[in-house]
Amino acid sequence: DERGRAQLELTMADSITTWRMSGLASTRSGQLGSFQAPLRAFQEFFVDLDLPVALTKGDEVTVPVAVYNYLDRPQEVKVELEGAGWFALDGAPARTVKLGVGEVTSERFRIRALSTGSHPLTVYAFGSTRKDAIRRTVEVRPDGKLNTAVVNAVLDRPCELALAVPPESLDAAERLLIRLYPSA
Repeated sequence: DERGRAQLELTMADSITTWRMSGLASTRSGQLGSFQAPLRAFQEFFVDLDLPVALTKGDEVTVPVAVYNYLDRPQEVKVELEGAGWFALDGAPARTVKLGVGEVTSERFRIRALSTGSHPLTVYAFGSTRKDAIRRTVEVRPDGKLNTAVVNAVLDRPCELALAVPPESLDAAERLLIRLYPSA
């Protein structure tokens, strides 16, 4: 504005951390100014999901869901795991936990991976005054044998590679990854 002030609305990551904010400005007459300041990102209430990097089809795992209450009052929180066709849930999809002031607790959900692929897992948390949600992606790999083939060729003309998919291969497990490497 005419007094040299600016206001900017930002969408911040919901991780609790301190970012470094830097600013640079100039006047119409060419004077320069700059600053650096910490910008703290903080949430008083949130959930976090700790998933393995990958599962194998048929795996049964317990997924911990951490619930953080940094509010200045205790609260009762409903933690709910969103259903999806790629897993079977052992137990109720929603549980209620009580948290004190500044308390962190966890709720555990036991799931069994039913289908291969890259799948989202979503958890919702409904507190007395706030709510939060988190979605993470987990890869479910087939429970089978990996087959690889290597072809050495010069790509100065079309190159063919015949791959045979065995009839006993697992459903939805066929995937082709091609890597080209340079040479001298």
